[in-house]
Amino acid sequence: MDKEEARFRQRFQAFPSSFNLEIEELKSSKKIVLFKKKVEENVSSEIYDSTTERIRMYNLLTFLNWRANENDDAYSYNRKALELDKENIVSLFNRLWMRREDGYLTEANEELNRLAKLAEANTNLLLIGKAEIAYCYPIFGPSYLLKSKDMFEDVVRKLVDKDIHPDSIFSLKLDLGIMYRKLCNP
Repeated sequence: MDKEEARFRQRFQAFPSSFNLEIEELKSSKKIVLFKKKVEENVSSEIYDSTTERIRMYNLLTFLNWRANENDDAYSYNRKALELDKENIVSLFNRLWMRREDGYLTEANEELNRLAKLAEANTNLLLIGKAEIAYCYPIFGPSYLLKSKDMFEDVVRKLVDKDIHPDSIFSLKLDLGIMYRKLCNP
């Protein structure tokens, strides 16, 4: 990896993206396909009936399809997520990652700079993105519940006094409560 690539990856790691998920089980292509199938079945069965949940799952499917080398499907799920919320920070960073991997280095670097400025101007975006990533971890098994809970706690603690819509805080507190429940009853 050259210096420019290393610098890009280091900067990228600071932002919420499905491509920053740290999942040991995804080192096996068979496991990737199994998780992808599970999430696709859940999305098609209407289990995720809120817009926020659908966006989270579309972003996760973007990542899983990319990891399964089904890049057209990855872009398709990314478009679906952005159609629901054109400013979803995770969707934007996912698209940035894929474009960079597809060889659009200059475009990706410019987009990273633009998104970094956007995130700097509104730190709530990063926290909401972190919550989205936290939401995805339990899908990969009970060993990720504590990580998810810790991430949700951090987000709720930092957002509770911020100027965001009360529904967002209530939703995040519900997500945190669900993680507590899952930890007590894995």
